[in-house]
Parts: sequence; C-alpha cells; structure tokens
Amino acid sequence: MAATLTQEGCESVSELQAWQDGQLAAALAREEQLKAHQLQAASEEQELRQMNSFLLEELQARLQAESGAGASGRASSDPHH
Repeated sequence: MAATLTQEGCESVSELQAWQDGQLAAALAREEQLKAHQLQAASEEQELRQMNSFLLEELQARLQAESGAGASGRASSDPHH
C-alpha cells in the first residue's frame, strides 16, 4: 500500500505527521502547565493550612489567657481567697 502512494500522498502524510507532532507538543505543553498549576495550588494549600493552624493556636491561647485572667480576677476581688 505504501509503495503506491503518490508524491501528493506523501506530502499529505508528511503534513499529517507534522500536524500530529504539533498536537502532541501542544498537549505536552498543556500537561506541563497543568502540573505547574497543581504544584502552585498544593503550595498555596500548604500555606493556608499553616496559617489556619497558627490562627487556631493563637485563638486557643487567647481563650485560655482570658479564662485564666477572669478566674484570677475573680479570685483577687474575692476577700475569701
């Protein structure tokens, strides 16, 4: 079958192969771009988790400090303590 291809047919095959190569290159470029976006998103997610953890610790520390200050404040104002 390949032996019967005309010059025009060979050019068509070459064009088709070039088009396929272009499509493959574009698909690979999109895949790399997607991977880069996924890495960036994972990095941002990690930063958000760290910030949430930090804020939670800060909130817990403040709540403990307030409840501790309230208890010591009541104790110091109570003459029996």
